[in-house]
Amino acid sequence: MTETYQELLEKNIDLSPLGIFHRDENSAYFCTPEGANIIGWTGVDGIHYCFIQELGDMVFAVTPMNTPGDYVHPVAKNFADFLRLLLACGNESALEQAYAWTQTEFDAFLQDNPITEEQQETLDAIGRQTGLTPMETPFSYIKNLQAGFDDSKIKYTEDFYDSCIDTNWEPEWKVCFDGNFWQPENQEQGGKEIAVSKEFFWGGSRWLVPAIYSCEEGLIVDFCMQIELERIRNFQQKWGLDIDHSADEPISREQRMEMERDDPSRFLFNPHLTLNGKELTIAHASGILYNPCQLEDIEEVETKYVIGHYDLDASYGWSVWRFAFPWETKCPPAITTLSITMEQQPVSFPGPHFHVAEPGDRFSFVHPATGCSHTLTVQEYEQQECPPEPCDTISKMEFPTHCMVMSYTITPDLPDSAFTIQDCAEGDPPRWKTRDSLEQYGTILTLCVGAVASCEGFKAVCSSLHFEPTDDVTWCMIFHEKQLEDIVVELI
Repeated sequence: MTETYQELLEKNIDLSPLGIFHRDENSAYFCTPEGANIIGWTGVDGIHYCFIQELGDMVFAVTPMNTPGDYVHPVAKNFADFLRLLLACGNESALEQAYAWTQTEFDAFLQDNPITEEQQETLDAIGRQTGLTPMETPFSYIKNLQAGFDDSKIKYTEDFYDSCIDTNWEPEWKVCFDGNFWQPENQEQGGKEIAVSKEFFWGGSRWLVPAIYSCEEGLIVDFCMQIELERIRNFQQKWGLDIDHSADEPISREQRMEMERDDPSRFLFNPHLTLNGKELTIAHASGILYNPCQLEDIEEVETKYVIGHYDLDASYGWSVWRFAFPWETKCPPAITTLSITMEQQPVSFPGPHFHVAEPGDRFSFVHPATGCSHTLTVQEYEQQECPPEPCDTISKMEFPTHCMVMSYTITPDLPDSAFTIQDCAEGDPPRWKTRDSLEQYGTILTLCVGAVASCEGFKAVCSSLHFEPTDDVTWCMIFHEKQLEDIVVELI
């Protein structure tokens, strides 16, 4: 146990806001290394962090749901570096998953999961009581550590080696209402599988609803979308996803929209289920992706098991979604008729850019889908400063507060769901309040705010946030349109 770890225990700093929870009883998993001293648990899929007695101060992440060979990875040379990684990333998830990511994926995760107020308070407490600073380049640090580590040094218990004898092990196929594609941790009884084997074509793809599951709480429906191999390869080649491009420059917001439209596996839809003439609402959903072009990246045993259970052609790609619909009756009803209305979610397309000089400015544009002409009229346009949150005043970080706020009208009007406006530029990232520390916090990504409101025909939007006032904003019109007509599929 390192000195820093002992100091943290004595100071009673709670790491749970960063995703690491203390347990009084540390029951080891089959893949927990021999001689492990468990630091804490994430509360998800049995993931935990530990020291290994024979390997000194190094910190390891243990992920029982991974495939053989990827159960345990080193994440820090010692506990002090482990804390510095947490200071840089804000939570443990980035550390545990970094072994499977590129730099771009790592940065995207941090951007999509900004540090919360509660996390910042914990980070401030760690920095204040230990004197540690954030790791300068956390992704490179973790990757270099893992590349130079000899996995054969990790010794396991007999339970681990016994589990490796059965190389054909598969998880139990049990579909639970409150679960997803991963094996449930509780003893919830699985639903009754009802074979449907309904095939249809929509959006240029072949779809299959292989089965539904009647559970005590509601109905589960699995949707499988087949993806042509050529489409996958063309997408990966266009965006450089078939090679390691960790040094790539970040893509713009408009490029990200284009990338999402190009991605053959990213098809967002809303299924409206009608049971015995009455529509049921969606409670939750989850999905998995099978990509035969990157088999080495398929880590979940469950992904391969879904393909096998439904006898899906493994030479194609597959996006599989699972939707849960709660019953509207106290007891599961007899299923007489069952149909699904497939509704595509709107797709985003960037439109014209424009600059505003003053209120009253007008900008004409043509809607790309309808061909109709519209006029955007600026009603108000002013610089504003957002007051800091109470926690910002005691934090070691300072956050940008200046933005431009614009209210406008559209003639003829367009619904908020079909038209939005955003700042083309990213905002300024949070920074340390002391100049000397600014360079050390390189992993904090851009904070961008774009609030949209509508009231009696007036709409409002604010630009990205900056530390200094600026009126040089390039605005972009965004159109959100469905590309496909709804279709009704009779299941039963």
